[in-house]
Amino acid sequence: MATTKGPLLSLEASGAIGESLIFSTWKGRRTVRLHNKPSNPKSNAQISTRAVFKFLTKSWEGLSAGEQATWNETAAINNLPAYNAFLEVNLNRWRNFFAPTKAYPAAGTGTPPTSAFQIAAAGVRRVNITIVGIAANDLWAWAIFRSTTTPVVPNFNNLIAMELPAAPSGTAYHEDTPLEAGTYYYNFQAFTTTGSLCPKLTERSATVV
Repeated sequence: MATTKGPLLSLEASGAIGESLIFSTWKGRRTVRLHNKPSNPKSNAQISTRAVFKFLTKSWEGLSAGEQATWNETAAINNLPAYNAFLEVNLNRWRNFFAPTKAYPAAGTGTPPTSAFQIAAAGVRRVNITIVGIAANDLWAWAIFRSTTTPVVPNFNNLIAMELPAAPSGTAYHEDTPLEAGTYYYNFQAFTTTGSLCPKLTERSATVV
């Protein structure tokens, strides 16, 4: 279990989170990395943490120079590269079910997408998900949650992916595979660029063969 100083938005951590991430110190600087040999790579905590880590690492280069610069001060104070500060803060935010933020500190504001609808189309061992927001507004990405029972209550442990939308519509795609035969239930939450988690959408289901 990871230990932190200053909960929720802590910038100091050590140990492991969800058997997925390792927080440590190297040459006086704190780092975060994926756990190489998790005991259960398909646990809910593993799937959720890896989904967020993948999203964050993919998103960093897409931030503006100004957004990246907001991480410099807190990174320097805590002896971290700006990139690692971005990862550590946002991973801790999600662990406490707060949305990631592009800039530091999180303003927690923004206008969510409107008239969003979603499709979950089943196939052989897979479900293809399409999420469409008619007006993207301050949308950063979509969080996708999955359960084998209904209703789906979005939380840290049932996240399977965070997907960046294609501009300007806010449409995002995700292929959930491989899956065993059965019925799966999905729900979705947008989050804004400033770390505001929007209300969940209408639940969808799909039966995999």
